[in-house]
Amino acid sequence: MKKGYKHKTGLFGKDAEFYVSQLFMLMRNPNGHRRPDLVSANGRYSPRLTLEVKSGKGGKGIMVDYQRHYGVTTAQDYIELFGEKPKPRSSLLPGFEMPSLELESGRIAFYYDIIERVDGLPASGLDRPYASIKIQWGNQHLVPHDFAFFSFAASRALHKGISMPDSIKELKEIVKKDLEEKSSHYSLRKGQPQSWQSLSGNDIRAVFENNSDLASKSGRERINLMNQHYNLQALKRISIPGPNQTTIYVLAKPEDINLFEIQARKTIEERAKPLEKITEERASSMHLLSHIRKYWQDSLPSFNHSPHQSWNLRLSASNALKLHRLSQWLSEGESSFIH
Repeated sequence: MKKGYKHKTGLFGKDAEFYVSQLFMLMRNPNGHRRPDLVSANGRYSPRLTLEVKSGKGGKGIMVDYQRHYGVTTAQDYIELFGEKPKPRSSLLPGFEMPSLELESGRIAFYYDIIERVDGLPASGLDRPYASIKIQWGNQHLVPHDFAFFSFAASRALHKGISMPDSIKELKEIVKKDLEEKSSHYSLRKGQPQSWQSLSGNDIRAVFENNSDLASKSGRERINLMNQHYNLQALKRISIPGPNQTTIYVLAKPEDINLFEIQARKTIEERAKPLEKITEERASSMHLLSHIRKYWQDSLPSFNHSPHQSWNLRLSASNALKLHRLSQWLSEGESSFIH
C-alpha cells in the first residue's frame, strides 16, 4: 500500500517535469540520478540552463541533503563553496569525472523550479493509466541553487536548534563527503528527518516582493537567517507571464539576467499558447479515462496461482495515442524532450 501511494505521488513530479520541459524546451538530464532533472540542449540558452523541478500543493517542494552536491559541477563551483581547489577529477563524484552535457560548454545556470499544483487532486485520483491528465499547474518560483542551499541550511538550523553557521558548516561537510566518496549516501540518510527540508514558494515570493508578510512565521525566520549569510537583495526580480494566466517568478543571479529576461522569456512566450491548448484538450479528454477498467488476470502456472490486476483500456487506437500524448504535454505531431 505504501509503495503504491509513493508511486502515485511520484506521478505528480513526473507530470511537472513534462510540463516544465515543454514550457522551457528542456530535455531530461542524461545523468539525472546524480544531476538536476532537466537541462537545455547546446545552443538553446547561453549559459546552459538546468532545472531541478519540485512540485507540490501550496507551492512547496521537498529538498534532500543528498542532492546538495548538484550545485557543484565545476572546479570553480567547488572553490566558491569550500574555499579550496578540488581533488583530481578521478576522485570526485559525477559530473566531475564522468562525461556530462553540463561540462561541455562552460558555465551552467542551475536553478530550482518550485511549481504549484492547483488541481486539489489527491493521490488516490491517479488511479489508472493516463490519469495524470487531471493535474493542473499554477505559478512557478525559480531560485539559484545557492538560494536553495542557504534555505536548506536555515531550515535545518531551526529544526535542529543550532546556529546558522554550524548548519552551513555541517551541510558543506555533507556535500564534500558525497563528492569525495563518490556517493550520495542515500540509503544512509533517507530515514533521517533533517535530511529532508522544504523549499517554500511563499518564502521566495516574500523575497521577490520584499514583503515578509507573504511568508509564514517560520518562513520569516528562515529568510532572516538566510539574509545574514546570503545577499538576497543582489538577486534580480524577473516575472514572466506563463500559460493559463500563471506567472513565473525568478530570483536571478546578476549574471543570469539576460538568460531569463530575454532568452527564457522568448521561449515561454512561444510555448504558452500550445500549452494552453493542451490544457483544454486534457480537460475535454478526461471522460476517456472512464473507459479504462481494471480486471483480474490469472497468473501463469509457472509463477503462482494468485491473480493480479491489469488494465483494459477499452479505447480506440487514436484515443489511446491521444491520452499518451496529452499525458506528456505534447501537441499533435510534437516529440517529447524527455521519456
